[in-house]
Amino acid sequence: MPLEIQRNPCVTVKTGHHRFDLYALILKAGTDWIVAILGGESPHIGAVAIGQPRQSLRDCSSSSASSSVFCVLGHKEDLIAKEIAESLAAIIGETTVVTAGMHWHDLKEDEIKFVLSKTEKLKDLILEAITRMKDTTHSS
Repeated sequence: MPLEIQRNPCVTVKTGHHRFDLYALILKAGTDWIVAILGGESPHIGAVAIGQPRQSLRDCSSSSASSSVFCVLGHKEDLIAKEIAESLAAIIGETTVVTAGMHWHDLKEDEIKFVLSKTEKLKDLILEAITRMKDTTHSS
C-alpha cells in the first residue's frame, strides 16, 4: 500500500521577533485542535494538556473546560499548557491539545517573567487564528 499524505493546513503565529518570543503551530484535527507552543534555543515537548469543553460548574449558562496534563520530568511548562488548553477549549467549545516546550539557557528572574507575559499575547493570537480557520472552513 503506497504512502498517502493528506494536506491539512497548519497555521503558525508568533509574538514577534525578539529573543524571548514564542510561536505556535495550530492544526485542525477533525472537530478538534492541536497547538504546539515553542520557543527559545531548544524548543521541545515539556508538557502536554488536553482541554475538554464543558458547562461551567458555577454558572450553567456559561462554558468552561477541564483538562488533563502530562509533564516531562524536570520541565515546567505544565501550567502554560494547562491554562491555554482550558482557555481555548472553553472559548471555542472544542477539544484542544496543547504541547508546550521552550528553553533558554541561564534565564534571570525578570527574563522568565517576560517570557511568561508573552504567553497571554500568544493565546490571543492562537484564538484569532483558530477563529479565522473556523470561518474559512464554514464558508467553504
